[in-house]
Amino acid sequence: MPVHLSNGDQFQSFLWVLFALVLGGIVGLEREYRGHEAGMRTNALVCAGAALFTEVSNSFGDDRIASNIV
Repeated sequence: MPVHLSNGDQFQSFLWVLFALVLGGIVGLEREYRGHEAGMRTNALVCAGAALFTEVSNSFGDDRIASNIV
């Protein structure tokens, strides 16, 4: 069951994932500054991955994918 997204929808999804990556990086920088174990790279990748799974879930119209992120 292929899902066809327009170029605008693909770009919007890319921006959301990039936004999550940046925000996760900011949280990670704060954690590195305070000396916690999970730093910038870890938090950035986790946030980007969660955003990507959410975007895929929205594309398919299936909430089961997004519900498994938690």
